[in-house]
Amino acid sequence: VIGIYVFGSVATGYADEYSDVDVGIICKRDVPILSARQEALSSVGTGWRFDDGTWSSPLFLGYDSNGIVNGIKVEIHYNTPALVYEVLDTVIAKGALATEKFPSRPYRLGALIQRAWVIIDREGMFPLWRKQVQNYPLALKQNILRHYLPLLKDCVDELNRTTKRRIGPVMVNFFLFHGMQAVYSLVYALNETYD
Repeated sequence: VIGIYVFGSVATGYADEYSDVDVGIICKRDVPILSARQEALSSVGTGWRFDDGTWSSPLFLGYDSNGIVNGIKVEIHYNTPALVYEVLDTVIAKGALATEKFPSRPYRLGALIQRAWVIIDREGMFPLWRKQVQNYPLALKQNILRHYLPLLKDCVDELNRTTKRRIGPVMVNFFLFHGMQAVYSLVYALNETYD
């Protein structure tokens, strides 16, 4: 382990009594094997559900969840510097909204890096990463606008058709939810802020 950070609602100041603590672990090369994680985490908490290698995320290599440490729910997310650099390069150089390897909004990593509470950074990675994400990429902004403006229009059109046809609240909620997701993405991009 060469880095430890806290992210999510705790780091952004939006934690409440239902929040968990999201802890990121930066591993030099690979996520520790299951038995090593079980031994380490069981010594500090209980109730862990350990990732057996089947969990996948566009931003993390592994995930151990549901731990209770001193009465607080904790989730552990694992990464390597190589993956972080790969995601950042894809987002910054190409403005990527998705790639084959990172199918769901890889640009979220920019927000995570900017807002994380860094606990340990043995190799000085976070200042370099924060410098990389300091300026919002123009290509990312353009790609978000190209993707989400038509999506928002489609959702509004479908909401209009759905309400006129009185199909029901499930469909209204579906298009309303996706429309609001588009609005959020557009507002973040227009304000040049990673979402």
